[in-house]
Order: sequence, then structure tokens, then C-alpha cells
Amino acid sequence: LGKAAIPAAEAAWRRQGLDIRRGAALGQCLQRLLERAERAVEENGIARARATFQIGNRQCAVDVRASGGFSRHFTASAAMGVPAGE
Repeated sequence: LGKAAIPAAEAAWRRQGLDIRRGAALGQCLQRLLERAERAVEENGIARARATFQIGNRQCAVDVRASGGFSRHFTASAAMGVPAGE
């Protein structure tokens, strides 16, 4: 795919209302959420979980669920790439 996919990726971002210039900040936001979600899953001894992501220009979120009633919600600011709360 590489560079040939860039126009399609940028168009997809625009359709979702995402600012292409925020790519690095959104990537950092998602990375922090993945790290927090992974840590929570591992600490609770969960082998399999399902996650739903919400991505916005200012904030990202992930909801993680697993059998046995495990449910966690994490948010992070896309402006600073730091946790905004749980």
C-alpha cells in the first residue's frame, strides 16, 4: 500500500471529521490507550477481550469488555497525548 494509499486514507479521515494534521497527536493518544487497556487486561488475568474505540480530534476513548463482568473505560486527550481520566 504505502504512499499510494495516502489519498484514500486522508479522504477516510475527512469523512469521519478527523483533522489530518492531528495524525501524530491521535496516534499518541491511541498508543496511550492501548498501553492502559493492555495493562488492565493483563493485571486481571484476562486471555481474551473485546474493545471499542472512539476517535476524535480532541479526545480518544476505548471501552474494554471481557467475560466475567470485566469492563473498563479509558479516555485520553489528543491535545496533549496524556490521560484525560478513566
